[in-house]
Amino acid sequence: MPRAVVVVVAAVVVVVAWYALNRMGAHDRRPADPLERLAPAAAYDSALSLSRADRPLASLPYYRRALGGELPEMWAVHFNYASALNNAALQIRGRNGVPIPVVPSSVERVAMMREALAHLDTAEALAPSPHDRVTVIQARAERLGLWGLPWDAFVQFRRAQFAAPERKELAQDAVRYMRVLQHPEKSEADQ
Repeated sequence: MPRAVVVVVAAVVVVVAWYALNRMGAHDRRPADPLERLAPAAAYDSALSLSRADRPLASLPYYRRALGGELPEMWAVHFNYASALNNAALQIRGRNGVPIPVVPSSVERVAMMREALAHLDTAEALAPSPHDRVTVIQARAERLGLWGLPWDAFVQFRRAQFAAPERKELAQDAVRYMRVLQHPEKSEADQ
């Protein structure tokens, strides 16, 4: 008889402990990410809307959700995500009249630019037409120029120019960067 009581008491202790641990664990669980329930196409529409409203940082989770699905024109999703990353990394807001980057850490901004370049590579590989590929190459060149990498910008503008010789502005941009490289002592406005 005493042995049966010990077994029953032990079973009750195990059940109570299991119940208590599960209840405590329920409070530690994070609520499900609402974006997980959003269809990739709807997430992409939201991302584009936020980007157009000059809210690139807010658009990034929506682009990530869109990239998790198989959408038509995936090259454009990668291209637009890269643009949003770049814009978020460079976005400035004023605080007490002082311009401050929205993403305060330069390490984070550089990481965002590196990720943007990787997505431009993917967009270029997926681009269905020569025109679309040139659009991606030109965007990469412009971003590299903005980030102070004139050699890389020059090479990309030349690539775009050779891929679309009818677009004279690409040749002009390549020449502009060539002048910067030949005469770094002059300001861009002097050239």
